[in-house]
Amino acid sequence: MGSCKFILLSHISLFLLLFHGCAATKNITQSNPLSQEQVLTSSSQIFELGFFQPNNNSVNKYVGIWYKDRTPRRIVWVANREQPVTDSSTVLTIGSDGNLKLVDRNQETLWSTNVSISSNTTAIAELLDDGNFALKDINGTNLWQSFEHPSDTLLLGGSLGFNSKTGERRVLTSWKSDNDPSSGSFVLGLDPHHSPPQAYTWINGSLPFWRSGPWDKTKFTGIRDMDSSYSSVFTLNVDDQLGMVYLHAKPYNQSFYGDMFLPSDGYLRIVGEDLNASWEAIVNPCDIYGTCGPFGVCNPSESPICSCLEGFVPKSSDEWSKGNWTKGCDREIKLLCEANENSSATNRGKADGFWKMERMKLPDFYEFIDTISMPCQQWCLNNCSCIAYADVYGIGCLVWSGNLLDMQQFSSGGHEFFLLLTLSSDQTPREKLIISLATISGIIILAGILAYVLYRQRSRRNNGKQKSTSKGMPNESNVSSEILPSYTLRSHLKFEDPSELPILFDLNSIQVATDNFSIKNKLGQGGFGPVYKGKLQDEKLVAVKRLSSSSGQGLEEFKNEVMLISKLQHRNLGTQDLANTHKVVGTLGYMSPEYALGGIFSEKSDVFSFGVLVLEIVNGRKVTTSYYVDEYISLVNYAWQMWHESKEMEFMDEALQMDSFSSSEVKRCIHVGLLCVQDHAENRPTIPEVVFMLSSETELPKPKQPTFTFQNALNSARSNSKSDRIWSVNEVTGSVLVGR
Repeated sequence: MGSCKFILLSHISLFLLLFHGCAATKNITQSNPLSQEQVLTSSSQIFELGFFQPNNNSVNKYVGIWYKDRTPRRIVWVANREQPVTDSSTVLTIGSDGNLKLVDRNQETLWSTNVSISSNTTAIAELLDDGNFALKDINGTNLWQSFEHPSDTLLLGGSLGFNSKTGERRVLTSWKSDNDPSSGSFVLGLDPHHSPPQAYTWINGSLPFWRSGPWDKTKFTGIRDMDSSYSSVFTLNVDDQLGMVYLHAKPYNQSFYGDMFLPSDGYLRIVGEDLNASWEAIVNPCDIYGTCGPFGVCNPSESPICSCLEGFVPKSSDEWSKGNWTKGCDREIKLLCEANENSSATNRGKADGFWKMERMKLPDFYEFIDTISMPCQQWCLNNCSCIAYADVYGIGCLVWSGNLLDMQQFSSGGHEFFLLLTLSSDQTPREKLIISLATISGIIILAGILAYVLYRQRSRRNNGKQKSTSKGMPNESNVSSEILPSYTLRSHLKFEDPSELPILFDLNSIQVATDNFSIKNKLGQGGFGPVYKGKLQDEKLVAVKRLSSSSGQGLEEFKNEVMLISKLQHRNLGTQDLANTHKVVGTLGYMSPEYALGGIFSEKSDVFSFGVLVLEIVNGRKVTTSYYVDEYISLVNYAWQMWHESKEMEFMDEALQMDSFSSSEVKRCIHVGLLCVQDHAENRPTIPEVVFMLSSETELPKPKQPTFTFQNALNSARSNSKSDRIWSVNEVTGSVLVGR
C-alpha cells in the first residue's frame, strides 16, 4: 500500500514538473525568474523569449527572441552572444540592483543589462508584441530595451544610428556562422562622418563592404530598387542639439512587412514570414564597395564591368586587363588648378568643363555645400579643390574633392553626376556618336548639293545641244505630227505612244507668233519660266512656255510637261493675278547665308544646317512652315525670340510629355542651335565644339539675333533679277505638277 502511494505521488510530481516546463510566463521579476524550461511570450502571442541551442550538437545555450508560430525558427535577438550558458541551472532574473542578469548555480553573472537604476526601483521585464524586450519600472518607464541593442536583425519599430555626443552606436552585427551567434565579421550602421548620412556594411568594423548612398529625406539614393514608397517604412530622425541621428523602421503596417537581416556572409537583405528575401543589397559584383577602384565606374550590363571615367586611364594596365580593377584609374590630363598651382579658380571655366553622367550611384566621400548664394556648378568652378558635383533633389549641392570611389551606373533611376574635365580631353562615346551623326548629316547635305550642281550642268549642256539642232527643225510650212528624228526628242519619248504627241513647231515660228517673246504678250511666269500668248499664221491663239536658264529644269521635266499637255485641253491658261512660283537653289531653310547668297560653301555651312535641324527637332515643325511667318518670319527668328525672352519651353514641341525630358537639356539644345545658325560663319562653332556644348554643362556664349532666313534669300533673289520678271506673291517654293 505504501509503495502504491509513493508511485502515485511520483507521477503527480512528474506531471506538475512537465506542466511547469511547458507553461509560458508573462514577465520576469526578482521573485519570478525565467528558467531554461520556460518561455516568455508577448501578449498577442507573436514573439517568444527563452533559452535555445543553435543546433542539436551544441552544448551551448543562449537567451534569444524568435517568432512564436514561424517554422523554421529564426532567432532575431540574442542576449549573451559572447557568454554562452553551459550550466542547466542558469536562469534569467532581475538582480538586487534592478538589472536583468543571467545567473548560474554559483550565483555568477554571465550577462547583465548593466544600467544605472535607483536602489528603490522595482523593475519588471516584459516581451512586447513588436519583439522589443523591455526592462521597466512600476510606472512603465523603460529602463533598458533590446531595441537599443540589436543583434543581426532590425525589427519594425527598431532603429539604427549613433549619438555623436555620447559615442553610442546602434548597429547590426552578423553571427559568426549560422550555428554560432557570437559576433561575426560584418557590421551594418550609419556613418557619423557624413552629412547627409549613409549606411555601410563594414568588414571587421572598419573596411567598407557595401554602401547605401546618401539619404534624400525619402530613401537612400544608392540603393537601386529603393523608391519613395520606402518612406512609409523608414524615416531618418536627426537631432542636432542632442547629436542623435537614427534610421527608424516604423512599426508593422499592411503595405510592408519584413525584417532587415544581416547574415554571416554580410549580404544584407529583407526577409518576410517565409524567410525568403524580398530585397537584397548585393545582387551583382558592382554592389560590392569599390569594385572598380578610384575613378572607376561599374556597370553590370557591360563586359568588362569596370571602366575608367572619361578623361582617366587605368593606373595599372596589366592588372586592369586581368580583371583586377581595385587600383583604379588616374587622370589623363590634369585640370587647370592641378597643372598650375598659381592659376585662378575663376578662369577654370575657360579651360575646364563638366562632363555629365546619368543614372549614377553617387561616389563616396561627398561634402554637402549650402549654395544659396550661387548655383552648385558655379561653386565647384570657383573652388580649385572641387572635381565633381551633383545637385540632388531632396539634398541639394554635393561636391567631391578627393578620390571618386564606389561608382555604379544603373539601368534606370540614379542621379546626374557632373565630372570636371579639361576641354582637351577625348570625346565620350556619346560625343563620338554625335560627331558621327553630324558628319553623316553633313556628308548627305554636301552630296545633295553636289548632285544638284551636276544636274544643273548637265541640263545646261542638254539645252545647248537642243539650241544647236534648232536650225535643223522643220519650219511652220513643214509642220507634221510625226516624231522628230532620234537625235532630238525621240530618245526621250521612245517609251510613250507617238500618237499622243502634239504638233511640233520650230523656234522661228514661235518667235514670229510671240513677236519675239515680247513683254506685251507675256501672260505670267511659273517656277521654270515665263508663259507667252502667241498667234499663229492661221489666226489660232496658243500659249508658249519658255524655259528660264535659271530654272534648273532639264529634258526629263520638259518631256513630262510635253506628255501632260498632249493629254489635256489646256484651254484656260491665263494670268492668275501675277501668281507664279520660284525656286531657290538648294534646300530652302537649311542653306547658310554665305552659300545661299554668294555660293560660298565651307564646314560652317554644315554647322548652319545642323543648327536648323536641332531647332526643328525641339519644336517639332519644319523650318519652311508658315506657322511663324506672320509674327516672327521664320522658325529661327521665333527660336531666338523665345530664347531672348527666357520662354524656351514655349518653343518646345507641345506633343512632348513634361516628364519625358529635362528642361535644362531643352534650353541647352535651343541655345546651341541658335549658335549654329549665326549669320556670319566665324560666329558659328565648329562641329567638335557643338558636340562638347551638347554633352557638357560648360557655359555657352550668347547668340546674336539671326537676320538671315530663307524668306530673306528669296527677297535677295528678287532684287537681283531682271525688272521684267514677275514673281509669285505667295513665295511657294515647291510646285506639284498637275493639270489646271
